[in-house]
Amino acid sequence: MAFDLDLPADNSLIVALELRNQFQGLNEIVQEVSGSVSAKVDQAQLDNVAADLQAQLGSAITNDTAGTFSSVADFDLTVSDPPTQAEVQAIADRLHEVINAGKRV
Repeated sequence: MAFDLDLPADNSLIVALELRNQFQGLNEIVQEVSGSVSAKVDQAQLDNVAADLQAQLGSAITNDTAGTFSSVADFDLTVSDPPTQAEVQAIADRLHEVINAGKRV
């Protein structure tokens, strides 16, 4: 039986035969569509799509994420109370180094 968009009617009682026919009609449509899709798509096309997606993802990661911070050495600084100008300058220099490490150039 063909699928009918008008069934079941609004506010109507549930009729098992009507619903069963609707589901069978939908099943036929799904089978027709899946058969035509599988006939048109082969493994080479899927491999090409996967390779394109992987390249786009790699490009997005490279261009849209922070750089590596592995070049920034651990910061071992003991700050006095009150801090000296040299200690504050050392903190500012390290912050500048971290910001530059995070940039992609």
